Amino acid sequence: ILVQNLVLCIVKLQLIIATGPEFHLKIINLLGRFRTIGEMNMKMTQNILQVVIIANLGWTSMMKLSVRLMGQC
Repeated sequence: ILVQNLVLCIVKLQLIIATGPEFHLKIINLLGRFRTIGEMNMKMTQNILQVVIIANLGWTSMMKLSVRLMGQC
């Protein structure tokens, strides 16, 4: 399960890197509208924001954080 979650994180990272910063902002704005629905969406928001931050740090930092990601995504 942990490996599968890490793969999903990397796929999300690649999508965000491929789409660029403008798309980051669109995701954040979109999630902001759904924030009132419930805890589940808050967790999703946190995961996506975490991925955005890591994407901005770059691949070297991402590899250093990959161990932490396995438990969080």
